[in-house]
Amino acid sequence: HMAAEVQKKIVEEKNTEIVDSITYGSRIQIALIPTEEYVKKTIPESFILFKPKDIVSGDFYWVGGGLFVLADSTGHGVPGAFMSLLGMSFLNEIIIEKNITSPETVLDELREEIIHRLNPEGKANIKDGMEMALMRLTGGEVHYASANIRMLLIRGGVLKELETDTMSVGIDFHAVKPFRLFKLPLESGDILYAFTDGFADQMGGAKNKKFKRQRLNELLLSVSDMAIEEQKKRINNVFEEWKGGGDQTDDVTIIGIRI
Repeated sequence: HMAAEVQKKIVEEKNTEIVDSITYGSRIQIALIPTEEYVKKTIPESFILFKPKDIVSGDFYWVGGGLFVLADSTGHGVPGAFMSLLGMSFLNEIIIEKNITSPETVLDELREEIIHRLNPEGKANIKDGMEMALMRLTGGEVHYASANIRMLLIRGGVLKELETDTMSVGIDFHAVKPFRLFKLPLESGDILYAFTDGFADQMGGAKNKKFKRQRLNELLLSVSDMAIEEQKKRINNVFEEWKGGGDQTDDVTIIGIRI
Protein backbone atom coordinates (compact mmCIF):
# COMPACT_ATOMS: atom_id res chain seq x y z
CA HIS A 1 0.00 0.00 0.00
CA MET A 2 2.87 2.35 0.88
CA ALA A 3 4.46 1.69 -2.49
CA ALA A 4 1.26 2.78 -4.26
CA GLU A 5 1.15 5.98 -2.15
CA VAL A 6 4.77 6.78 -2.98
CA GLN A 7 4.11 6.05 -6.65
CA LYS A 8 1.09 8.37 -6.60
CA LYS A 9 3.13 11.13 -4.94
CA ILE A 10 5.88 10.81 -7.57
CA VAL A 11 3.32 11.01 -10.39
CA GLU A 12 1.69 14.05 -8.79
CA GLU A 13 5.04 15.81 -8.39
CA LYS A 14 6.01 15.02 -11.99
CA ASN A 15 2.63 16.27 -13.15
CA THR A 16 3.02 19.52 -11.22
CA GLU A 17 6.48 20.01 -12.73
CA ILE A 18 5.12 19.49 -16.25
CA VAL A 19 2.18 21.84 -15.70
CA ASP A 20 4.51 24.48 -14.20
CA SER A 21 6.85 24.27 -17.16
CA ILE A 22 3.98 24.47 -19.69
CA THR A 23 2.56 27.44 -17.77
CA TYR A 24 5.94 29.13 -18.06
CA GLY A 25 5.93 28.22 -21.77
CA SER A 26 2.60 29.99 -22.13
CA ARG A 27 4.28 33.23 -21.01
CA ILE A 28 6.64 32.89 -23.96
CA GLN A 29 3.74 32.24 -26.33
CA ILE A 30 1.70 35.13 -24.91
CA ALA A 31 4.72 37.42 -25.33
CA LEU A 32 4.71 36.63 -29.07
CA ILE A 33 0.97 36.98 -29.67
CA PRO A 34 -0.07 40.64 -29.92
CA THR A 35 -2.36 41.97 -27.21
CA GLU A 36 -5.91 42.91 -28.07
CA GLU A 37 -5.04 46.54 -27.18
CA TYR A 38 -2.26 46.45 -29.78
CA VAL A 39 -4.65 45.11 -32.42
CA LYS A 40 -7.18 47.81 -31.50
CA LYS A 41 -4.57 50.47 -32.34
CA THR A 42 -4.69 49.21 -35.94
CA ILE A 43 -8.35 48.17 -36.02
CA PRO A 44 -10.25 50.05 -33.30
CA GLU A 45 -13.59 48.30 -33.88
CA SER A 46 -12.40 44.75 -33.30
CA PHE A 47 -12.47 41.96 -30.75
CA ILE A 48 -10.49 38.76 -30.31
CA LEU A 49 -11.92 35.89 -28.32
CA PHE A 50 -8.92 33.65 -27.65
CA LYS A 51 -9.43 30.53 -25.54
CA PRO A 52 -6.69 27.89 -25.55
CA LYS A 53 -7.85 24.35 -24.72
CA ASP A 54 -4.72 23.64 -22.73
CA ILE A 55 -2.46 26.23 -21.17
CA VAL A 56 -0.69 26.80 -24.47
CA SER A 57 -2.39 27.03 -27.85
CA GLY A 58 -2.18 25.80 -31.43
CA ASP A 59 -4.42 28.71 -32.45
CA PHE A 60 -2.72 32.06 -32.77
CA TYR A 61 -3.19 35.47 -34.30
CA TRP A 62 -0.57 37.87 -35.55
CA VAL A 63 -0.37 41.42 -36.87
CA GLY A 64 2.34 42.91 -39.09
CA GLY A 65 3.06 44.51 -42.45
CA GLY A 66 -0.51 45.78 -42.62
CA LEU A 67 -1.82 42.19 -42.38
CA PHE A 68 -4.05 40.61 -39.78
CA VAL A 69 -3.50 36.85 -39.47
CA LEU A 70 -5.55 34.12 -37.79
CA ALA A 71 -4.21 30.56 -37.69
CA ASP A 72 -4.96 27.12 -36.34
CA SER A 73 -1.96 24.78 -36.15
CA THR A 74 -2.21 21.01 -36.35
CA GLY A 75 -2.80 19.80 -32.80
CA HIS A 76 -3.28 21.71 -29.58
CA GLY A 77 -1.36 21.77 -26.32
CA VAL A 78 2.43 21.57 -26.56
CA PRO A 79 2.80 20.27 -30.17
CA GLY A 80 0.26 22.84 -31.39
CA ALA A 81 2.06 25.59 -29.49
CA PHE A 82 5.45 24.65 -30.98
CA MET A 83 3.84 24.72 -34.40
CA SER A 84 2.34 28.14 -33.66
CA LEU A 85 5.75 29.52 -32.62
CA LEU A 86 7.20 28.23 -35.89
CA GLY A 87 4.30 29.80 -37.77
CA MET A 88 4.88 33.20 -36.15
CA SER A 89 8.58 32.98 -36.80
CA PHE A 90 7.98 32.16 -40.51
CA LEU A 91 5.50 35.05 -40.78
CA ASN A 92 8.11 37.43 -39.39
CA GLU A 93 10.61 36.14 -41.91
CA ILE A 94 8.27 36.31 -44.92
CA ILE A 95 6.33 39.49 -44.18
CA ILE A 96 8.72 41.64 -42.15
CA GLU A 97 12.15 40.55 -43.41
CA LYS A 98 11.39 39.62 -47.04
CA ASN A 99 8.64 42.24 -47.27
CA ILE A 100 6.19 39.88 -49.01
CA THR A 101 2.79 41.24 -48.05
CA SER A 102 0.30 39.97 -50.59
CA PRO A 103 -1.88 37.52 -48.59
CA GLU A 104 -1.92 34.66 -51.12
CA THR A 105 1.86 34.87 -51.74
CA VAL A 106 2.49 34.75 -48.00
CA LEU A 107 0.51 31.49 -47.83
CA ASP A 108 2.45 30.03 -50.79
CA GLU A 109 5.77 30.99 -49.17
CA LEU A 110 4.69 29.68 -45.79
CA ARG A 111 3.74 26.35 -47.30
CA GLU A 112 7.19 26.10 -48.93
CA GLU A 113 8.85 26.85 -45.59
CA ILE A 114 6.80 24.30 -43.65
CA ILE A 115 7.38 21.54 -46.19
CA HIS A 116 11.06 22.40 -46.57
CA ARG A 117 11.78 22.57 -42.82
CA LEU A 118 9.47 19.92 -41.42
CA ASN A 119 9.21 17.37 -44.17
CA PRO A 120 12.23 17.59 -46.46
CA GLU A 121 12.02 13.85 -47.29
CA GLY A 122 8.41 14.13 -48.44
CA LYS A 123 7.01 11.52 -46.08
CA ALA A 124 3.35 10.94 -46.84
CA ASN A 125 2.14 10.41 -43.27
CA ILE A 126 3.10 13.79 -41.86
CA LYS A 127 0.19 16.08 -41.13
CA ASP A 128 2.18 19.12 -40.07
CA GLY A 129 0.79 22.46 -40.98
CA MET A 130 -1.85 25.02 -40.22
CA GLU A 131 -5.03 26.61 -41.43
CA MET A 132 -4.65 30.34 -41.85
CA ALA A 133 -6.42 33.48 -43.00
CA LEU A 134 -4.63 36.73 -43.83
CA MET A 135 -6.56 39.96 -44.25
CA ARG A 136 -5.67 43.46 -45.29
CA LEU A 137 -8.17 46.29 -44.98
CA THR A 138 -7.39 48.78 -47.71
CA GLY A 139 -9.29 51.63 -49.39
CA GLY A 140 -12.79 50.38 -48.65
CA GLU A 141 -11.94 46.76 -49.48
CA VAL A 142 -10.70 43.69 -47.71
CA HIS A 143 -8.04 41.70 -49.55
CA TYR A 144 -7.70 38.23 -48.11
CA ALA A 145 -6.44 34.72 -48.65
CA SER A 146 -7.63 31.83 -46.55
CA ALA A 147 -6.33 28.31 -46.15
CA ASN A 148 -9.38 26.59 -44.71
CA ILE A 149 -10.26 29.28 -42.15
CA ARG A 150 -13.92 30.19 -42.26
CA MET A 151 -14.85 33.83 -42.77
CA LEU A 152 -18.21 35.57 -42.74
CA LEU A 153 -19.46 38.98 -43.77
CA ILE A 154 -22.60 40.34 -42.14
CA ARG A 155 -24.16 43.33 -43.88
CA GLY A 156 -27.53 44.77 -42.92
CA GLY A 157 -28.56 41.64 -41.04
CA VAL A 158 -27.63 39.33 -43.92
CA LEU A 159 -24.92 36.72 -43.43
CA LYS A 160 -22.64 35.69 -46.25
CA GLU A 161 -20.04 32.93 -46.02
CA LEU A 162 -16.90 34.09 -47.80
CA GLU A 163 -15.12 31.94 -50.34
CA THR A 164 -11.86 30.39 -49.15
CA ASP A 165 -9.38 27.78 -50.31
CA THR A 166 -10.08 24.40 -48.73
CA MET A 167 -6.44 23.30 -48.48
CA SER A 168 -4.23 23.83 -45.48
CA VAL A 169 -0.77 25.37 -45.37
CA GLY A 170 1.58 22.45 -45.21
CA ILE A 171 1.83 18.98 -46.54
CA ASP A 172 -1.38 18.48 -48.43
CA PHE A 173 -1.18 15.65 -50.90
CA HIS A 174 -4.41 16.41 -52.71
CA ALA A 175 -3.57 19.81 -54.01
CA VAL A 176 -0.52 21.96 -54.07
CA LYS A 177 -1.99 24.63 -56.23
CA PRO A 178 -1.36 28.29 -55.48
CA PHE A 179 -3.57 30.04 -52.96
CA ARG A 180 -6.02 32.58 -54.32
CA LEU A 181 -6.37 36.27 -53.48
CA PHE A 182 -9.92 37.49 -52.87
CA LYS A 183 -10.99 41.14 -52.96
CA LEU A 184 -14.22 42.25 -51.41
CA PRO A 185 -15.67 45.77 -51.38
CA LEU A 186 -16.81 46.80 -47.90
CA GLU A 187 -19.46 49.23 -46.70
CA SER A 188 -19.59 51.17 -43.47
CA GLY A 189 -21.19 49.04 -40.75
CA ASP A 190 -20.13 45.71 -42.31
CA ILE A 191 -18.81 43.11 -39.88
CA LEU A 192 -16.20 40.51 -40.77
CA TYR A 193 -15.73 37.40 -38.66
CA ALA A 194 -12.97 34.83 -38.96
CA PHE A 195 -12.67 31.83 -36.69
CA THR A 196 -10.98 28.50 -36.13
CA ASP A 197 -13.11 25.36 -35.92
CA GLY A 198 -12.87 24.98 -32.13
CA PHE A 199 -16.17 26.67 -31.30
CA ALA A 200 -18.28 24.70 -33.80
CA ASP A 201 -16.59 21.45 -32.68
CA GLN A 202 -17.20 22.04 -28.97
CA MET A 203 -19.14 19.22 -27.35
CA GLY A 204 -21.91 20.22 -24.97
CA GLY A 205 -25.52 21.27 -24.60
CA ALA A 206 -28.26 19.03 -23.24
CA LYS A 207 -27.35 16.12 -25.54
CA ASN A 208 -23.55 16.55 -25.45
CA LYS A 209 -23.31 17.13 -29.20
CA LYS A 210 -21.14 19.44 -31.30
CA PHE A 211 -22.16 23.11 -31.34
CA LYS A 212 -21.99 23.02 -35.18
CA ARG A 213 -21.38 25.67 -37.83
CA GLN A 214 -24.99 26.55 -38.46
CA ARG A 215 -25.57 27.40 -34.82
CA LEU A 216 -22.39 29.48 -34.75
CA ASN A 217 -23.53 31.39 -37.85
CA GLU A 218 -26.85 32.09 -36.12
CA LEU A 219 -25.07 33.23 -32.95
CA LEU A 220 -22.82 35.63 -34.88
CA LEU A 221 -25.79 37.00 -36.80
CA SER A 222 -27.67 37.55 -33.53
CA VAL A 223 -24.82 39.54 -31.93
CA SER A 224 -23.67 41.39 -35.06
CA ASP A 225 -25.39 44.69 -34.28
CA MET A 226 -24.20 44.83 -30.65
CA ALA A 227 -21.22 46.95 -29.57
CA ILE A 228 -18.01 45.10 -30.34
CA GLU A 229 -17.10 44.40 -26.67
CA GLU A 230 -20.64 43.19 -25.96
CA GLN A 231 -20.37 40.74 -28.86
CA LYS A 232 -17.25 39.20 -27.37
CA LYS A 233 -18.88 38.82 -23.94
CA ARG A 234 -22.01 37.29 -25.40
CA ILE A 235 -20.12 34.82 -27.62
CA ASN A 236 -17.97 33.79 -24.66
CA ASN A 237 -21.02 33.29 -22.43
CA VAL A 238 -22.73 31.12 -25.03
CA PHE A 239 -19.56 29.04 -25.36
CA GLU A 240 -19.22 28.55 -21.60
CA GLU A 241 -22.90 27.66 -21.23
CA TRP A 242 -22.66 25.11 -24.04
CA LYS A 243 -19.49 23.56 -22.65
CA GLY A 244 -21.04 23.38 -19.18
CA GLY A 245 -18.94 21.20 -16.89
CA GLY A 246 -17.34 19.32 -19.77
CA ASP A 247 -13.84 19.67 -21.19
CA GLN A 248 -13.00 22.16 -23.89
CA THR A 249 -12.66 20.16 -27.13
CA ASP A 250 -10.12 22.32 -28.96
CA ASP A 251 -8.53 25.77 -29.00
CA VAL A 252 -11.10 28.46 -29.76
CA THR A 253 -10.43 31.77 -31.50
CA ILE A 254 -12.96 34.18 -33.00
CA ILE A 255 -12.10 37.56 -34.50
CA GLY A 256 -14.67 40.25 -35.24
CA ILE A 257 -14.00 43.46 -37.17
CA ARG A 258 -16.52 46.23 -37.73
CA ILE A 259 -15.85 48.47 -40.72
